[in-house]
Amino acid sequence: MNDFLSTTNAVPVSLEALEPHSLPEFRRRVLFLCAAGSRPLLLFAAPDGQGGRFLVAALAEDAQHTIQVLRSAPFAPDDSYPSLTGDEQRFHMLERELFEDEGLRPEGHPWLKPVRRTTGYDFFQMEGDGIHEVAVGPVHAGVIEPGHFRFQCSGEEVHHLEISLGYQHRGVEALMQQGLATRGPRRLHQLAESIAGDSVAAHTCAHAAVLEGLGGVQITPRHAALRLLALELERAAMHAADLAALAGDVAFLFGNAVYGANRTLIINSMLELCGSRFTRGLIRVGGCAWDCSPQVAASMIANLKKAAQDTDLVGKVMFAAASVNSRFERTGTVTRQQAHDAGLTGLAARASGLPLDVRGSHPLWGYQDLPLKAFGEETGDVAARANLRRYELADSLAACIHILEGFQSVQAAHAVSGSGVGSGAVQAAHAVSGSGVGSGAVQAAHAVSGSVALSPLSFNVSLVEGWRGEVCHAAVTGPDGQVLRYKIKDPSLNNWFGLALAVRDNGISDFPLCNKSFDLSYCGTDL
Repeated sequence: MNDFLSTTNAVPVSLEALEPHSLPEFRRRVLFLCAAGSRPLLLFAAPDGQGGRFLVAALAEDAQHTIQVLRSAPFAPDDSYPSLTGDEQRFHMLERELFEDEGLRPEGHPWLKPVRRTTGYDFFQMEGDGIHEVAVGPVHAGVIEPGHFRFQCSGEEVHHLEISLGYQHRGVEALMQQGLATRGPRRLHQLAESIAGDSVAAHTCAHAAVLEGLGGVQITPRHAALRLLALELERAAMHAADLAALAGDVAFLFGNAVYGANRTLIINSMLELCGSRFTRGLIRVGGCAWDCSPQVAASMIANLKKAAQDTDLVGKVMFAAASVNSRFERTGTVTRQQAHDAGLTGLAARASGLPLDVRGSHPLWGYQDLPLKAFGEETGDVAARANLRRYELADSLAACIHILEGFQSVQAAHAVSGSGVGSGAVQAAHAVSGSGVGSGAVQAAHAVSGSVALSPLSFNVSLVEGWRGEVCHAAVTGPDGQVLRYKIKDPSLNNWFGLALAVRDNGISDFPLCNKSFDLSYCGTDL
């Protein structure tokens, strides 16, 4: 057996081939890998099928495009171990979550508080002349989801922000396990789509990839291209929405209007593709449920080219405006070291100088062949996060147009046979009806025969770069291939603490601007 196994994105490893380490030895080996250049992805417990539970750790070695996996021996409910966070701060949130879920105490953890439990939450407090608290939420104006923000201030200056979530805990991971046990993956895409409503493509792609890896399923190049299109459309739409909101926060109404209108244009292109402005119903285990006809591709290209032209124009005007730059620059700064220690991911990490992008380091489905650029900033402030959104918006629109131009020249009616799902084949009968959605989409009616036979005694983890950062789904199977543990991590879990760092030493009136520059998910954390 091996001390750890090295694999690649969405390629499973055998649990039987992993040496089960004692908790102290497990900790030592995890820290050894981190010291050698790996970064933490997941730390969670799974049942061993015999009444016990063991730990699983997954770490990314980005330079080598690999993922390292370790496991512990079964632990007792009252066990403890020396905290990883004391030596490797990037485990901060992961250990808090593990303790909350399992009761396994990381001794010496510097901030061992609940992640999703709000009852009796013990907020940090400051004392001194002029120190006062400002409490916001959990109920907010409009349709914002629940979350509580507790500021420690002197005058307008924020010294500390503590964020308490967990007001809508939905039991998504348990529902996923139950669904896989009773129905298999045939309709669980609907649950994956509901993890975070603004990251439908990211979570359904990660969900599909982890089960396809365990089932030995290879999707067709056509369906791979459709998934990449959905992911980049989602990224472009949400970056446009955030730039509109940032413009509104600094009263740059021209930017607010133009970015907002083009966000609508982009999501309406999704509607034309699959009948949903958020790609619901498109991505399934084994492929995609809709195809893209040359006619729909041409219509989408026209819309996206207009969006690219409009957003390029408004970006040039907005980011040259002194009134915008005076509010964006040096506001909400997170240094490179802070971003590293907090384990930030995605755009928030790239804005602080950490080159983390799963599309390049752990690509799926031919992402490496798309004409995408690697963007980064160094200042870690609102300006850096806004500029990255601007650059990535343009880049994603160009990538979508590139994919759609390929669809224009490909026959619309596809018979997809592939290698099947588990023991049964996926037959995608593409019927061109002419009515479709929008200007005439091509509906792919999928008849999934048989069930997905998942590899027994295996672990698989999939990484997808959503517009916030890496979305991570993982599954552990038992001797019969049944999923014993399904684990989900939205990038918001890592990045909420980054927002808390960003507002320190800023005026409290800048909090909305800092908050929108991160634009994190409440429900993505409140699983």
